[in-house]
Amino acid sequence: MNDDGPSLVQSVRKALLGAVFPLSSEQLVLLARENEAPSGVLSWLSGLPRRRFDSLDAVQQVLESRSGAGEGTSESSAAPMQSR
Repeated sequence: MNDDGPSLVQSVRKALLGAVFPLSSEQLVLLARENEAPSGVLSWLSGLPRRRFDSLDAVQQVLESRSGAGEGTSESSAAPMQSR
């Protein structure tokens, strides 16, 4: 059943079609804009760490780490705050 359209991984791959790596996170966003990526993909790419990516695989690893094993598992993973 495919009621939500393509997955984020598929959308990111489509948005970065034609990418010649290495590319910075800013260059990835520009390419996605040129490829008329949906706003959700552009937003996700804008949130990538500011660094160079050597391949689409490297971008996908960040995607999977953020969407799979809990959100914010990179730099800003502080102890959970609970308030009453």
